[in-house]
Amino acid sequence: MTIDYISYHVKMMPVRGVGGFGGGATGLGFVSAAGGTGLWYGSRGVFMGGYSGSVENTMEYVTIDTTSGTSDFGDLASSRQYLAGTSNGVRGIAAGGYSLNIYYITIGTTSGSSTFGNLTLNRGGAAAVCDGNYACFIGGYKNAGSTAVNNIDYITVATAGDAADFGDCTEARDTSGPANDATRGLAAAGNNASGNRILNIDYITIGTSGTAADFGDYGALTGYVGGCSSTTRAVFGGGHISPGSGYTSAMYYVTIQTLGDATSCGSLTQSRFSLAGCSNAIRGVFGGGKKSDGNPSDVMDYCTIATVSGATDFGDLSSARQGISACAGT
Repeated sequence: MTIDYISYHVKMMPVRGVGGFGGGATGLGFVSAAGGTGLWYGSRGVFMGGYSGSVENTMEYVTIDTTSGTSDFGDLASSRQYLAGTSNGVRGIAAGGYSLNIYYITIGTTSGSSTFGNLTLNRGGAAAVCDGNYACFIGGYKNAGSTAVNNIDYITVATAGDAADFGDCTEARDTSGPANDATRGLAAAGNNASGNRILNIDYITIGTSGTAADFGDYGALTGYVGGCSSTTRAVFGGGHISPGSGYTSAMYYVTIQTLGDATSCGSLTQSRFSLAGCSNAIRGVFGGGKKSDGNPSDVMDYCTIATVSGATDFGDLSSARQGISACAGT
């Protein structure tokens, strides 16, 4: 049976990415990963999975520095929504989506996905960040319609295998907006274990395991947020804000190495939530989502990350989908 998580989740509750780790966590220093690129972005953006009335295995790609529609990339090994997507600039990762499974793709080719390993916990809606060596999966929710968790897992992207425990979020969270630079990963806003919206932004140092710390506050109580980043700045957009306030097109940014609250930076071309973002480190592209009329969106927007003042139409996905994920590389 196919479950549309958003419909279920909303019915069950009101609609509502270096100062070290918090609390003096010591962490475990990772060994530098062989084969790591040091990148998490690239010229090609790949949009993966999602829900269009049924759960999809579709993957499609764009060239980020152009504006156009998408081209077929290949298929996921199984249909998934609310995957956690990220990359090391060469290998793309799609993790979870109501599953333990982690899949990978080679972004410079157009082909299907391969099995990478398993998460430590079956979940969807995690925020994925990567420093080019390690990918971390922050939070998420256990199975469809369940409550948020505080788990953080990590993998070495160049080496297939199961995820290991990294540490915990400051509180349980799902559908947070992901973003990162070369050392720090962020998870912005989202939903907590009670189904209420979260205002704060968590951060981790990706190469050092331990507990996440508070970065600052997001611009509004928001869940199901999309995110992308340059080497210095994170940009987040869209989402579903606190009960009774509905869908949003609002965009916010932070400077990743500077703790503090998010700053407003314009709007997407369309109010929507459950969208995904990717970037070439200069331009960010946001795709898909669920519109205010309750239907999935095929819209892709782009912004110039260093000078964000709202988004511009990029083109269309091949099909309208919510609960979509994305990664970028070359």
